[in-house]
Amino acid sequence: MTDTFTFRPLLTLRKRDEDVSRQAFAAARAEVEAVEARLSQLRESLLTQNQVARQVIAGGKVPWLGQYRRCVEDILAAIDEQNALLKRANEVLARRREELVEAMKQRQAVSDLKEKFDRQLAAEDDRRQTKEQDDVHASHSAFGKEG
Repeated sequence: MTDTFTFRPLLTLRKRDEDVSRQAFAAARAEVEAVEARLSQLRESLLTQNQVARQVIAGGKVPWLGQYRRCVEDILAAIDEQNALLKRANEVLARRREELVEAMKQRQAVSDLKEKFDRQLAAEDDRRQTKEQDDVHASHSAFGKEG
């Protein structure tokens, strides 16, 4: 069974590659989630500003609208920036997913080859043992007939 050891380094390498791909995918997913959280916060800020503006307008403070507009413009610019970041983060996530799937396929292919090779070695070993037993049985039978 010493021949199966030749698969171990390759299988170990494929598992390591898969682990690296899995970590990269998790980091990309975390980035997408972080950008989505920032977007959610910005949208919440925009809603809050709209509510404050309604209250201020209801109170008759019209000159405050200039500040409101600047604040809303800043929030909208930040939302646009986060949307662009989200698009790029999703693209990276998609690439990392593809890399992970490919790494998983490669590891599985090596694992399947190793298992097939192990089965072949076991079958050869069984055939060898059966042949040896048949030879021993045949020699005992031949010895018994001579005596």
